[in-house]
Amino acid sequence: MPAPTLFCLENSRAFRVAWLANELGVDLNVRYYPRIEGKKAVPEMARDSGYTLGKSPCIQDAGPKGEELSVVESGNCMQYLAERYKPGSPLFPSTDNFAARTAVIGWIDFAETIMTHSLPIIYAQWFARPGDEGAVENFADKASGNVHKDLALAEEALQKGQYLCGDAFTAADIAVAFSCEYVIVKKVGIKDGESDFPKVVAWLKRLEEREAYRKTYDETIKSGVKYDFNMLKL
Repeated sequence: MPAPTLFCLENSRAFRVAWLANELGVDLNVRYYPRIEGKKAVPEMARDSGYTLGKSPCIQDAGPKGEELSVVESGNCMQYLAERYKPGSPLFPSTDNFAARTAVIGWIDFAETIMTHSLPIIYAQWFARPGDEGAVENFADKASGNVHKDLALAEEALQKGQYLCGDAFTAADIAVAFSCEYVIVKKVGIKDGESDFPKVVAWLKRLEEREAYRKTYDETIKSGVKYDFNMLKL
């Protein structure tokens, strides 16, 4: 059976999916696409993936009976790969352990929903017109409170263990790491991640040392697209 195809936009949440696949040992056919001036995806991605919104990640795969499957949204893609290709993996606990499973899914959903407080700031910066700088900075200052709360939740969890779900590395760490990397490296709504969120910064650096993370990063860069959010500047 052919490997699932992941349509991966540079500097996007598709990195989470490719990283998890490497942690699980699941082979993917990854097709990489650049952004136009660092913003919108090139139109070829929507055409090739068949996903009307043209968003990334998107997985195209064959179902158990050969039917065509289209899997979208990074959390959904992560759950799909884990449960279809590596069921029972400790990275994504099964229903045999509801406590661990709900903790992992809760963090993944957090990364996909609540932790998007930084997006309005990012879009304001992207699409500001000349002369809007003061208004954008004022908006970022007002919106930064929720960004701090998001990072503070991760900081609190990391006071209790090496990872978000205690001392076990899981898909939760992969999902939340992308959002934390972006906010801290790009200083979106924060000024100094090192001093304000030291546990988060140390955790990100540990994650970036993982073999599967480095493999994902190397594969991304070799494809010719970017991933700019590393703490360690690999």
